Amino acid sequence: MSQASVPQAFLPQAIDAVRELASRPAYALSDYTLRTAVVDLHRLASIATAASAMLIHEASGRDLPRQDGATSAVAWLRDLLRIAGPQARQVVTLGQVMDARP
Repeated sequence: MSQASVPQAFLPQAIDAVRELASRPAYALSDYTLRTAVVDLHRLASIATAASAMLIHEASGRDLPRQDGATSAVAWLRDLLRIAGPQARQVVTLGQVMDARP
């Protein structure tokens, strides 16, 4: 397995873990578990958003949106992920900001 595919191999496991947590009734969780889950899921969402923005910025740099027939990275992302334009713009902008920082 190449180094490039290693992180991707763990994504299905992470998705399954979150799906499992979401399938359980929240009322059955203890206060401690509920509090911890809220913090941990927020941390996971933040890291996932940053990773996604980084990958989207790289895809834009490789001109994947144009190769796929999109007029812009925002249009490409909107169609690829089926999200609203403003949400796509936010992720594209985050990727640009992250790339510009040391």
